Amino acid sequence: MKANYPLIVVILVMGILSVTARSEAIPAETPSDTPTETPAKTPSETLEPKYLQNVLVVQTDKGTGTGFLCVYKGKLFVATNQHVIEGSKSLSIQSSSGEKFKPLNFIAARNVDIVLIGVHPGPVERNPLEFAENIEEVAAKGDAVLVAGNSKGDGVITITPGSIVAVGPTKLEVDSPVFPGNSGGPIFHVKTKQVIALLTEASVVTLDDAVVAASVKDEKSQIKNEVRYFGHRLDTATGWYSLNITEFRSNSALISTGRNEMNGLLAFFSSGTDTDWRTFRELHDAVSWANIAVGAAKLSEADKTRAIQSLNATIRNLSTRAVKAIGARKNQLTFAQLKDLEDLEQISGHVVKQSDVLARDIETVRVLLQKNGR
Repeated sequence: MKANYPLIVVILVMGILSVTARSEAIPAETPSDTPTETPAKTPSETLEPKYLQNVLVVQTDKGTGTGFLCVYKGKLFVATNQHVIEGSKSLSIQSSSGEKFKPLNFIAARNVDIVLIGVHPGPVERNPLEFAENIEEVAAKGDAVLVAGNSKGDGVITITPGSIVAVGPTKLEVDSPVFPGNSGGPIFHVKTKQVIALLTEASVVTLDDAVVAASVKDEKSQIKNEVRYFGHRLDTATGWYSLNITEFRSNSALISTGRNEMNGLLAFFSSGTDTDWRTFRELHDAVSWANIAVGAAKLSEADKTRAIQSLNATIRNLSTRAVKAIGARKNQLTFAQLKDLEDLEQISGHVVKQSDVLARDIETVRVLLQKNGR
């Protein structure tokens, strides 16, 4: 899940399904005097073991996600999302039975958030999952689907039924309720048992807009919920290339640093309600010096104004530094990393605008310094 940016609304949150939340205990069920029968699952809610055994748990030092065994262009791969392995230094892939698969090589698509990880066949005989070569020929709106994945990153594979809401050129929308940890999991077309997409992203429908809220409530609307779920298609994936894992991890680290710095800058602007900015050393030093200058009795108002303007210039520079550094590597970035860059560019632009406003409103800066200097 992406970092939470308090000052802007990020409508599309890439990677919302990949970061696992801390496990919470499930309340014990109160015993009943009357035994109850568990309803039998219908065929549209279950998967045969031969399919389910190919769904894998993908574990990194940053979190967990889902992957699955498939054959693509005649070779055995584990398919998952790029953002599932982004930022990781270690990678473990294993089945629910504990069989491990060692990564050999990585192949990424340029137009979707999909990576294929080359692996050797394990000792257990398997029939890798089959992809639909053309979704439009086998699936349609309303068709039943099953989403299999490592829900909440708890290391077990769950199956969630749903249906296709809509199909687009590179993605499709489903209404299956899913959880963090499901990213990279297969979306099965129930009728054919083929994989039609990898569960990848979610977007939040902001109901504070009266038009949007009214449309969602309208019975004719296809958008029924406040959160929408999308899978990326493999059948229309293009631009496959060999992923240099060293470059990939280096770029991920740079993006992570940039995200942390943006969070620090946004925290500073949040009226002192969040002190995370203090861990951003350069920002902390700049704010400290400005606080000293503003509070110095011997300095003139002109000198204090110049100190505040210097702080604004520092904030502006810090807000664009990471974006420039990441942008310089743009030709090395994966699809998922390019989306991260777009997010950071948006936030950077927001911070620059905030800084420009403060440059013309010295009194507001004084208030911020007082609140953040407590």
